[in-house]
Amino acid sequence: MINLTFIKGGGDSSPEYPHKIKTMRSGRKSAVIIGLCVAIFLVFLLSPIFNITEIRVVGNDTLTTDAVIGASGITKGMNIFKLDTVGCEKQIRRLAYIEDVKVVRKFPAVVEIQVVESRAHAYFYFIGNYVGIDSNGKILEIRSMEDQLEYPVILGTNVTEFCIGNTIQIDDEEKKNAIFVILKQIHGDGMQGMIKAVDVADLNDIKIFAASGCTAYLGSMDNMIYKISFLKKILEEPGDKRGAVIDITKPDKVTYRGS
Repeated sequence: MINLTFIKGGGDSSPEYPHKIKTMRSGRKSAVIIGLCVAIFLVFLLSPIFNITEIRVVGNDTLTTDAVIGASGITKGMNIFKLDTVGCEKQIRRLAYIEDVKVVRKFPAVVEIQVVESRAHAYFYFIGNYVGIDSNGKILEIRSMEDQLEYPVILGTNVTEFCIGNTIQIDDEEKKNAIFVILKQIHGDGMQGMIKAVDVADLNDIKIFAASGCTAYLGSMDNMIYKISFLKKILEEPGDKRGAVIDITKPDKVTYRGS
């Protein structure tokens, strides 16, 4: 009888291959891969090819390019991989006219700052000046009494504190909420140029003074969106409205008295 002896293990793919040797080989491969990745990263990090040579700003109109770049903290010569885009965006948002911003790397050596600027939506009277705010209430600018304003002035409020770039503060939260509802509707209906002022001194007797010279009584905040839309239709009608009085306190019974 012939005795045959079989040697277990047919290579490292065999299920009998010692587990320890498999683990060692796998660990060596992983270490080599990690080492290569680190080496490649260091090449990118240290190579002058990736030093920033150009900083672009797009979307700015009111703000200067230098102001945006200065706020970002980005400088030419920085390595593009070391750039903290989130931190740069946070710093740029501190500028008054910034509504949104995105910092984008454009390899190998260009950074583009994409900005969306805030626009004035209304003005508050404060100590002989006008305080301009955007749609979110952020203060953008201070204008003098002599300036020609393109947007409505809010009357009947008491501004308690303000700082350019911060949200405006008034002494009545209910009034503040009402103001933003009214402004949102005015701008949504494209009425900015039609309205000269909004008086919220009495939230049960809100008044709008139109650029055409007429006064609209809107009453309380009830059905305010409908009231403003109805007012737009009246203001769009042809004719001289100087001195006219429009009563929309009851939307189902609107009255119009000419000058």
